[in-house]
Amino acid sequence: MKNNIHTKNMKQIILYISILTVGAMASCINAVEFENRVYMAGAIESDTRQLVVDGVPSEVAFVATLADLTDDPVDVNIAADDNLIAAYNSKYHKSYKPMPEGSFSLSTATLRIDPQNLRSNSAKVVITDDSGFKEGESYLIPVTITGVNGGVKLLDAAKTIYFVIIKTIVTKACDLRGSLYFQVDFAKLSDASLTALSGATMETRFYCTATMTSNPWISSIMGLEENWLIRMGDARNIPDNAIQTAGSGSNATAPNPIPLKEWHHVAAVFENNTVKLYVDGNLEAQTSHPGSSNSGGMMNLTYVYGDPSFTIGRSANANARRWNGYLSEMRVWRKALTRADIANNMCYVDPASPDLIAYWRFDGSTTEENGKTVILDHTGHGYNAIPSATMQANNWVDNVKCP
Repeated sequence: MKNNIHTKNMKQIILYISILTVGAMASCINAVEFENRVYMAGAIESDTRQLVVDGVPSEVAFVATLADLTDDPVDVNIAADDNLIAAYNSKYHKSYKPMPEGSFSLSTATLRIDPQNLRSNSAKVVITDDSGFKEGESYLIPVTITGVNGGVKLLDAAKTIYFVIIKTIVTKACDLRGSLYFQVDFAKLSDASLTALSGATMETRFYCTATMTSNPWISSIMGLEENWLIRMGDARNIPDNAIQTAGSGSNATAPNPIPLKEWHHVAAVFENNTVKLYVDGNLEAQTSHPGSSNSGGMMNLTYVYGDPSFTIGRSANANARRWNGYLSEMRVWRKALTRADIANNMCYVDPASPDLIAYWRFDGSTTEENGKTVILDHTGHGYNAIPSATMQANNWVDNVKCP
C-alpha cells in the first residue's frame, strides 16, 4: 500500500515539475517574442511605397518606430543601399533600376525616437533632379536601417522600405470622337507566323468620353470582329461602359463598369485557348477561346469578318460601333504577357522589345505611306495605322500624363 502511495506521489511531483518547466519555457519564449525592437513604420504590412515624380523637387516622408516605449532616446541610422535592388527585383519579378547619379538625397542620416515615444521624427527621400530619367524607366531606392543606438535591437524583417520612383510621362493622345478610325493590315508583309500565334496580347490606354447610345450599343476599341476584339458594351447584354473582350463566340466581361472621362488601361491576353482580360493591371475576367477560325486553336491576326483588316476605333464596318474618346499607348504582341508585364509597362515599352509586333503610341508620331499621312508603328516593322480621314490638328490631345 505504501509503495502505491509513494508511486502516486512521485507521479504528481513529476507532473507539477513538468507544468512548471513548460510554464518557464513559455515565459522565456514570450520574453523573446515581445522583446522591444525598432523598424521602419509600415514595413511589416508592406515594404514598398511609390512616388510619382511630376516635376522636382518631389518628396516622400517616412519614420522609424518602436514596438514598445522606452525611457531612453533611441537613435536610428539610415542609408540608401543600391545593393538591395537585385534581390528585390528577383523576389517581386520587377526590373527596377538604380537612380541616376545625383538625382536624389535623404534629408537626414539619423532618426531619433524620444523617450516615451513610439515614432521618430520624419525623414524624406527628396528627388532633386529628373533630367537623367529615361522615358518609361522605373527606379528603386531601398532605404534601410544600418544601426541602432539606445539599447534596443533591430527587427531585421522590417528594416527596409523600397521606394519605387516613377516619372510622369507627358505625351499626346489621339481623339477619335469624330468620324476617325484606323485600320492595320497584318497580312501586308506576308508574315505567316501572324496567322497562327499560340500566344498573343493586345493592349492600350483609353479614355471614354461617351458610350454609344444606339443599337447595338457597342463602342469598339481595337481588334478583329468575330475573332478577337476589345470593346465596351454588348447589345444591352451588359452595361454600355463595361469593358469586354469578344470573338469566336467567347466573351469575357469585366464585372465592374468603367467610369467615363478617366484614363484606364486594358489588355486582352490569348494563350492555351484562354483569353484573359486585364483592366488597370488587374485580372478582371477570363474565358475559353477556340482561336481564330481554321487556325487550329491559334490566333490569326489576318482573319477578318466584316472589316478589311484589324481595326482601331470601329468594328463590323458600323458607325454604331464607333469609339468615342481618346487612345494612347496601343500595342500588339506575339506572346502572352503576364500580369507583371502589363502592370509594369502601361505608360511605355521599348519599341525594340522582343515579340512586340506593332506599337502605336498615338503621341503625334506620323509617317508617309503611299502618299498618305499615317500613324507610325514605332517598332519599325511597318504596320502603320491607316486613318479613315486626313489627320487634323484637333485629332491630337495635348498634355496627357501617365501615370
